[in-house]
Amino acid sequence: MKTGWWRREIPALRIGIVVGNLLAVAVLGVQYWRLIDGAAWGALHHHRMTYRGVELTLPAMWMPDADWHPYGSFGVVRGHSGMDKETVTVSSETTAADDVAKRFEVLRTMNLRMAAGGETLLADDPVGDARFGCAGRQVAETGRLSLLCLSRDGRWFVSFRGLRESLPDLHVMLDGVLALPAMGPAA
Repeated sequence: MKTGWWRREIPALRIGIVVGNLLAVAVLGVQYWRLIDGAAWGALHHHRMTYRGVELTLPAMWMPDADWHPYGSFGVVRGHSGMDKETVTVSSETTAADDVAKRFEVLRTMNLRMAAGGETLLADDPVGDARFGCAGRQVAETGRLSLLCLSRDGRWFVSFRGLRESLPDLHVMLDGVLALPAMGPAA
């Protein structure tokens, strides 16, 4: 005597499957939202951003940082699931070519003073790019790097915080940075 819709059998199995799938998607979305966001941005923008009218190609999964940056600088970011994000911040410098060596020594000294417990200072130039001088340190437990780089022509200062495996991506970004027009008196 099932005459009304309210007397139907409830499809509990179907409802359970739908609700379970929605929960799984929600949990995975929360866990991997940074990766999804980076992949979506890259697909929509063809891994290119514009800075001062010049197009800069970013490696896969990297995207412009939405955080505020002072005039003459920009940042790019890549997220990982379950980890902090990796960041590269690029700032325009006005260091004269004659003062680059002095400025680099200041960077090395600053890097030495900023090293905390559990951090290892890296070799003189961990990036190995002749166009930039870099000083850095590495957290022993996580393998995360913190690098400070200054272009040899004194035009750009680059800060990198991320994984050693991302150094090839940093090289790609450094190539793009050197193609950007300079600002200030050192140009």
